Amino acid sequence: MTQNSITEHQFAVIPGKPNGAATPLETATMGGSVFDPARWKTPPDARLDPTAKVKPNVTKIEVKKPPKDHFVHAHPAPEFNGVFPLYGDSEAKRYDPYLIAPELTLPPQAQVNVVSTRLAVAITDTGGVFLWYVIQTGSDWQESGDNCILAAMTRWVKVTSNSSGYDIAFPEVELPKPVFPDLAFGEYLARAFKGRYIASVDHDVIKRLAGAR
Repeated sequence: MTQNSITEHQFAVIPGKPNGAATPLETATMGGSVFDPARWKTPPDARLDPTAKVKPNVTKIEVKKPPKDHFVHAHPAPEFNGVFPLYGDSEAKRYDPYLIAPELTLPPQAQVNVVSTRLAVAITDTGGVFLWYVIQTGSDWQESGDNCILAAMTRWVKVTSNSSGYDIAFPEVELPKPVFPDLAFGEYLARAFKGRYIASVDHDVIKRLAGAR
């Protein structure tokens, strides 16, 4: 073999070697190619694998809108969404609403702050489980939000807002069907509203809203 026939498959330039000295590739990479992706420790991204099954994450279930940079899928069973009375503190840094017991009669000063809200069990393309909420105002925004949930019950969607409602985009490839945790709807609610369930007018939040503290 002549010097001109030596290729990158036999030698690699190793940083830090004097004058950029070439070292046999087998020595430089301990037997592997310098372009072996494992050297960069970058595992495959399950979001880009149409056959991958994403393990759901239910460590914490948030009540939120779909993240605009993820595809989401609502639970396909209609019994996994419903309309509930919620109260969200306008001064809170994030939306952590309280769930109001259905049998509770609130004083008018508190009741005016409670909003009927649709909650639907949903999951992101990376396995993040959340409760998708749409406030039931009777507006075009509500209709658009409810229609997004309806579409997401049958396929993956990406949801973004516009000036009058929401737009839906679909993935370019067929993503695997969502794998939801084996939980009843009530268990999702229990995890999402742990510590934020109001069952008495003596609750501190209700007293504050009523001006009775």
